[in-house]
Amino acid sequence: MPAGPVPHAGVPGGTWVLLCGDLASSPAGIDPQAVARRLAAYMPSASVQVVPDLCTRTERTARHLTGRGSAAVLGLCRPMTSLAPLQAAMRRAGLDPLGVEIVALGLLARAVPASLAVERAVILTAAAAARVEAFSGSRPQHLRPVLPPAVSRRSLFALSWLEYQVVPAARADRCRADAGCALCVLACPHQALEATGGEIRLLKLRCTSCAVCVTACPHDAMEFPGFTAAEMDARTRALLDPLISPLQPRAILLSCAGSPALPALAGGIHPIPASWLPLEVPCAEMVPARWLLAFLARGAAAVGVVPCPNGCRTGGPGRIEGRVAFCRQLLARMGESEPRILTLPAEPAALARVLRQPLPGPGPGDPALPGAFAAGAAAQLLQHLARAYDAETVAVSHPFSPFGVLDVRDGCTLCGACAAVCPTGALALQRDEDEILIVDPARCVACGQCLPACPEPDVLHLGQVADLGRLAAGRTEVRRSRQRRCAACGAPIAPETMLQRIGVLLGDQHARARDVIARYCQDCRAASMSPI
Repeated sequence: MPAGPVPHAGVPGGTWVLLCGDLASSPAGIDPQAVARRLAAYMPSASVQVVPDLCTRTERTARHLTGRGSAAVLGLCRPMTSLAPLQAAMRRAGLDPLGVEIVALGLLARAVPASLAVERAVILTAAAAARVEAFSGSRPQHLRPVLPPAVSRRSLFALSWLEYQVVPAARADRCRADAGCALCVLACPHQALEATGGEIRLLKLRCTSCAVCVTACPHDAMEFPGFTAAEMDARTRALLDPLISPLQPRAILLSCAGSPALPALAGGIHPIPASWLPLEVPCAEMVPARWLLAFLARGAAAVGVVPCPNGCRTGGPGRIEGRVAFCRQLLARMGESEPRILTLPAEPAALARVLRQPLPGPGPGDPALPGAFAAGAAAQLLQHLARAYDAETVAVSHPFSPFGVLDVRDGCTLCGACAAVCPTGALALQRDEDEILIVDPARCVACGQCLPACPEPDVLHLGQVADLGRLAAGRTEVRRSRQRRCAACGAPIAPETMLQRIGVLLGDQHARARDVIARYCQDCRAASMSPI
C-alpha cells in the first residue's frame, strides 16, 4: 500500500514532520506509519506526514511547506550528501533554511531490533521537532556560504551548489562587550572574534563553527542557531520525556558533527544500542561541564562524550577529559557510586564495547526542569542535584570547575576596581551611606580578570571551586565601610578604608595633605589646600 498522509491535528504555520515512506524497505526496517501515529499523538500541534520517496526529492520540501509551516523535520533513510539544493529551495520559497532539521533515521536504526528502532525513531524525531519549534529564526550574520563535500549535476545546472554553514553572532541586547566583557574572544581557539568599539565582531574566514564561544559567554549573547539555550532545552526535554516512549534507561551520546565515530557505528557491524540517544554538536569542545550536569538533572541515566577526532583544530589537550573528571568527582562527593558521565573512545570497535555495557538506572532528574541550558543556570543545576542526592554542603576544588570562589582579605579599600572589570557581574559595589562589596558566587566563572585589577597586594584570592554552600547562600556582602562625607558641603569623599590606606601611604611627611584629603571632597579640596 503506498505511503500517504497520516491523520493529525496539525495547524497551519506550525511544525511539519515529514517521514520518508522508504524507511520500511530500507535496511533499518522502520515502519514510518507507526512512527507517524506515535508522533501525531505526542505532538498534537505538529503536522506529521509520510511522504513517498522523500529521500530523493527533498528539494521539493520547500514547495510542500510554502504557506503551511515555517519549520520542518525530515526523517530520512540516510544523511544528505549536500544541503545546497534544499537550502536553495527554502530560500526561494521565503523560508529560513535553518528552520529544517534532518534526522537520518534509517542509518541510526540499522541492526537494532524493529521495536526498539521505532522507539528511538520516535524519540529522536520528537526531539528534532521540539528543537525547530523553539527556533526563533536566523539572521544573515549566522550564515556563511561554503562548498559542500559533493555537488550533484542537478545542483550545478540549477545554480544551487553553495550551501550555508552556521556561524555564531552576538546579540547586541545581551552582549556586555560595552562593559568590557570579552570572554568569548578569549575562549575562541581560532582567534575568529575581536572586541571592537564595545561590540564583538566575527571574522568569518577564521571561524570553524565550533561554537566554543557560545558556551563561554556568560550572558547567552553568542547565538548559534540549532544550539541556543532555548533549543537545547526543548530538544533535551523531548529526548528524556518518559511520556513519549517506554524506552528506559536513556543515555545521551555526544559527538562532533564531523566525527566519523557515530556514522561508522551506525553503518557498520557495531550498532549503537537503542538506549544511547546520539546528539551531534558543532564540536565536542563546546560542551561545558554544566551541560553534562544538565543532562543528568533532566533524568539521563548517563552522558558520554566522544572527544574531537585527531587533527581537529579546535580540540585542546585534556579539556573534555577535565570537564568529565570534574563532574564525576562532584557526583562522587554527592554520593553517586556509578559512573554516569563518561569520556568515550573515538575508535568504533572500542566505542561499541563501552556502549554495550549495562547502564545505571535513570538519573535523579526531572525532564521538565526549566531553563537547564541557560548560561546562568549552572548554580540551580548543582543545587537541584544536591537536593536529589541529599548532599547540599559539598565543595569540590578542581581546575575544570565552572565556578570560582573569591575570597576578599584584609586590606581591601573598596575602590571598586575589581567590580568594574568583572565581566559576569559576580562582583558589584553598592554605594549608599556605606560602601559595600557584594559577591555573587553563582556568577563567578573563575576568569581571574579581577586579580590584576586590584591595586592592593594579596587581597583577592580566587580558587576554582564548586561550593554548594556558597551557591545556596547567594549574593553575599564581603566588605563594608562607612562613607566619609565632606566637612564643607556634605558630599561623599571616599570609604573610610580607602582614606585610611591613603593616610598610611602619605604618612606624617604629608600630614597636611593627608588631613585635607580625609576631610574634604574633591571640589572643596582646592580651597582648603590653597594656603599650603
